[in-house]
Amino acid sequence: MDYLFAIIMVLSLAALVVGLIKPSLVIRWGDQKHKTRGAVTGLCLGLAFTSLILIGVAAPDVEKTEQAQKTAAPVTIAPLSNLTYAQIDRASKKMTELQFDEYAKTLKGKRVEWRGTIVDVEKTMFGDYEVLIDQTGTGIQDVTIEVDKNTAMRLSKDQTIRYTGTIEQTMYTLAMLLITMEDAKVM
Repeated sequence: MDYLFAIIMVLSLAALVVGLIKPSLVIRWGDQKHKTRGAVTGLCLGLAFTSLILIGVAAPDVEKTEQAQKTAAPVTIAPLSNLTYAQIDRASKKMTELQFDEYAKTLKGKRVEWRGTIVDVEKTMFGDYEVLIDQTGTGIQDVTIEVDKNTAMRLSKDQTIRYTGTIEQTMYTLAMLLITMEDAKVM
């Protein structure tokens, strides 16, 4: 049902663009004096806004969907690797971009246990909770892990934590190593 409302919203925004050029193409009823750009704007934006609200009402509950997925499929967890953030960081500084891209592929799926300091805890636009962790003592985010709301609420800024996670993505951007982990757990 939420897809229907999304389609209506997109069509109403497209009609807005067309109606601002030639209002009579969008407003097909009434006399010519009521076929104005203002009427088109009110109609199309009202429809788009209503559709947006109905998308939110009709969308499935993300927490229930995630919970069902977690209980439905057994997860195989890789054994812990003794790989450290410092080892990856040192290696990244000696490699070309091409070499690092290949190296990063070998890191994906490795499960690690590290200790770091929390820079921040954020709620994403999708409703997930991310913990931004400093591994180098600079106060800047090096690692991102996703946690549940209860875990997110009990963590605080500058708190040192021990955590496990599976490396999902490794990037070297602007002379900074950034690692994203999945299946993370704060110890």
